[in-house]
Amino acid sequence: EHSKENYQPAVAGRNPNAPELAKKDLATKERECRAAIQEYVGDDPLAGWLQLVKCKKEGHKAGGHASGLEEVYEQCICMVMKDPVLREMYQDDLRFLKIWVAYADMLEDPRDHYAYMNDHHIGERLLLFWRAWAVVLESNGDYELTAQIFIRGVQMLEDPAQIKTLKAEQHHFQRRMRRRQEAQLQTSALPAHEQKDHRHALNSLSKDEAKSVSRPNERRKAAGGIAAKPKQQKSKGKNGFLVFLDQE
Repeated sequence: EHSKENYQPAVAGRNPNAPELAKKDLATKERECRAAIQEYVGDDPLAGWLQLVKCKKEGHKAGGHASGLEEVYEQCICMVMKDPVLREMYQDDLRFLKIWVAYADMLEDPRDHYAYMNDHHIGERLLLFWRAWAVVLESNGDYELTAQIFIRGVQMLEDPAQIKTLKAEQHHFQRRMRRRQEAQLQTSALPAHEQKDHRHALNSLSKDEAKSVSRPNERRKAAGGIAAKPKQQKSKGKNGFLVFLDQE
């Protein structure tokens, strides 16, 4: 029997070809995923696209560039939206909604994107849709519309737990708006030369606070074009709600 003292680990060196091999493996996986999508016969065609998304994300984590992920999102969305049967089947499927939200997070200004989703009843029975749309609107200063979205979302949701969560977020939004109004009243009483700096600070604060709307208890942490094209992609989302995808 070998003792621990006499144990010698196997000598292993770094394979200089490992990065290149990893890229080839990922490329092979992507081709296999796309082939599976083309050859799929069954009642859940979205599953193949989710596998392709996973493959793309793995490529990004492995050090490969993430370009191409937004095209996969758009292709998946278009595949569903151009087929009335699939559109009805997936419109309240959380998996499909996460694709929309991930794509929206790559856009400079996704407000039209969410309006398009609303017009086509995408995710209207799911909490993720309303909370993400509210974040986008509030972070862009559309406070009146944000308030309307919270009201509409509470009306449209059916699950009691989701309604409770959205109401809690609505309450925190209302508190932020009260603080904002109080700050604006204070600004109006300042000398003219101080008002500009005060307003700038107030606006910056409101955008930062909007990112916390999804987690009030923690305080941390379209078809044929799809509304708007991504202008620039970042590894982390532009709009502060990509974190929702792991919470839902």
